[in-house]
Parts: sequence; structure tokens; C-alpha cells
Amino acid sequence: METTTRKYLLFTLVAIIIIISAGFVILTLHSDIRDASDNYLTEKQELVTLKAHANQLEEVDHQKIKKNINEAQNLFSNPERPIEDILFLEEVAENNNLSMDVRVGQKQDSSVNPWSYLEFNLDLEGSFSDILYFLREIETRKWLFSIDSFSAEVLDSFDIEDENRNVSAKLSLHVYFLD
Repeated sequence: METTTRKYLLFTLVAIIIIISAGFVILTLHSDIRDASDNYLTEKQELVTLKAHANQLEEVDHQKIKKNINEAQNLFSNPERPIEDILFLEEVAENNNLSMDVRVGQKQDSSVNPWSYLEFNLDLEGSFSDILYFLREIETRKWLFSIDSFSAEVLDSFDIEDENRNVSAKLSLHVYFLD
């Protein structure tokens, strides 16, 4: 009987050890599963937040791009109505005490050049500082242009009608526009 009791006692002891070991394994697995599910939920929430943030950034970027495109289009002149540009140039010349003669050249298409433009040839007379102020003022206007050529010369004393108009300048402007 003693051996039978020992067998039962040994069997019981082994069963208890197995049950305790299984309990530790189950608790460890349960803890790992709980941590993994908590991490999953946290990462899923972060992903939702990041997606919402990305959508907001995309919306803001699209709005900025549209705004920049509109602003860029406003920089180009209207080739069908060069009178607006001529009036602006005449007004600036008058504000700077310059006499000006404007000739509009032919419209240059983008097939020949990278950009389409109208050419304005200006003959200015006035003081050198007034001509510089004129150049600075047309530079501040929001339009896209380039100065293709510029030359200035001091007028001879018999060509001077007014003491303040002692310099003659020739200027070629290219005012760009969209096709």
C-alpha cells in the first residue's frame, strides 16, 4: 500500500507541478496577448490620427498650390490688351518726370521662344536718377518681364530742351503672358 500511496502522491505532485507550470505559461501568454492587443489598439489609433493629419496637410497643400498658381497667373500680362501695360508705363514715366515714347513690337509665340511675350521699346528722356527711379518702380509691379536691352547717353547741350532732361535712354522690355 505504501507503494500505491507513493504512486498516488507522486502522481498528484507531478500533476500539481504540471498544472502550476501550465498556469504560469497561460498567465505569461495572457500577459503577452494583452500587451500586444494594447499595442495594436494604440498603433491603430495613431494610424487613424496620422491619416487624418495627412489628409489635412494634403488639403492645405492643394489650397497653397491653387493660391500659388493663381498668383503666378496674375504675373502674366494679357496680350490682347497691351494698353493696360502701356498706361502703367506712361503713368510711371509721368510720376518720375520723364518723357516717354512707347512702341509695341510683335507678339512672340512660344514656338520660337520658351515663353510668349510682347516687346515694348521705350525711349525715355529725363535725369539719370529719374530713369533709375522709373526702372525701380516698374520692377515693383507684379508682372513678369525682362529687360532685353538698355542704353543711356548724355544729350548734347543743343539737344537739351530742359535742364532736368539731360539723359536719353532706350529700353526694350519683354512682357510675358500665358498662351
